[in-house]
Amino acid sequence: MADLSITAANVGVSSTVAKANTVTAGEAITRGMAVYLDSTDSNKAKKALNTAAATATVYGIAQSEAAADGDIILVQTVGGIKTGASMTKGQAYYLSTTAGKICPFADLDTNDYIFLVYRADSTTTA
Repeated sequence: MADLSITAANVGVSSTVAKANTVTAGEAITRGMAVYLDSTDSNKAKKALNTAAATATVYGIAQSEAAADGDIILVQTVGGIKTGASMTKGQAYYLSTTAGKICPFADLDTNDYIFLVYRADSTTTA
């Protein structure tokens, strides 16, 4: 398998209990990417990555259209999400070795930091 192929236009909130926060982007980020807050750069949102402890914690999923460094973005931190990808219902999806991406467990390597991003409630929502 490979990283989820996310269609940004199809990403969105799918829950009435969803929560989101506005943060400043620290690099180019697109809707549907997993992001962390970089404590060494004014807590700016950057693409999460499972190859280092500092970047392997997901703060949330970007809900704003494509953003550049310094833009204010909306990041969903709680609640159901339309992932914008085709998934297998019931499967767990994790932070990938590709910055901002999400993958199934089978794609993880021995030295990767394991971070569960979401579990598929259906083929399009988590």
